[in-house]
Amino acid sequence: MKPERWQQIERLYHAALEHKPAERAAFLRQACAGEDALRCEIESLLAYEEKAEQFIETPALEVAAKRMAEDQTVGVPDAFMSEEMAAFIRLKPGEEEDESEIREYCRQGVSRQKIPRYIRFVTGFPLTASGQVKKF
Repeated sequence: MKPERWQQIERLYHAALEHKPAERAAFLRQACAGEDALRCEIESLLAYEEKAEQFIETPALEVAAKRMAEDQTVGVPDAFMSEEMAAFIRLKPGEEEDESEIREYCRQGVSRQKIPRYIRFVTGFPLTASGQVKKF
């Protein structure tokens, strides 16, 4: 594609973004004046823009938090640091284990030294008679 064509697409794309989503189709029909290939190219860019906005509106922090039903963090012995963090996570039914997603969740929400070194997924926690999680 020639640079002039890219400039035309870019100019019309940005002009379309200035219109409300409901008005964009009419704007493109008029601005492209029968050039269906040009209109389709801009419509595809606008579709990607909308998908990207929806993706960014739901940060990884929120997605990961919705998957977890319960978590417990404990200190475990470490030869070098004396103690390291370990996270035990119970996911909501039907959710899949994804340690990398949990680490990203932690990076967004807590300082680096508080990110658990160990992450383990569990199906439940031992409870006391009063229903509290038993840490022993």
